[in-house]
Amino acid sequence: MWNIIKLMKDVEIFELPEPRKPLQIFNRYDFVDQELGMILEPDVYPEDPYPHCPIDDSSKNIRGSSATYHTRKNITNNVSTLTLKEVEERWGLKLVLVASQLVRNTALMSKSASPLLELTLMQYCLLERVGRSRYMGEVTQGKVSLQLMGEDPKSLFYYRLQLLKHKLVVKQ
Repeated sequence: MWNIIKLMKDVEIFELPEPRKPLQIFNRYDFVDQELGMILEPDVYPEDPYPHCPIDDSSKNIRGSSATYHTRKNITNNVSTLTLKEVEERWGLKLVLVASQLVRNTALMSKSASPLLELTLMQYCLLERVGRSRYMGEVTQGKVSLQLMGEDPKSLFYYRLQLLKHKLVVKQ
């Protein structure tokens, strides 16, 4: 798979200034009151692996949320001849793959979304966060929720409403 990834034109490879901690998937359904069926707030939460840091770089037509956007180093050309083992030994958890904006948009919105649809930066970051949550989804309340984006609940409701309207997210 590595040999395919390093040849992909829509994927760039970056070195982070500091290694990421191993990804911990937080499953809120592991914390359910057995009698009431309600989700409980755990005492300890894993660190948010993707802190909200909006980026809107119009010079490169890049948007999204990345805490390391301005400090990461593009090493795509440096790794093109290396094996996966060599890359892992040299960069380890400092290595990240970043898809082009077009690929990320397609992954988040699919080709069925209107090509004329323009999301605000906050709407895009919200959609990106929901996409990163995988099959777990995102909740709008609690300590590990969309509240981490630093927006008030009223604004989050409005952003979510717009994404629902365009069928980019579903409400459960």
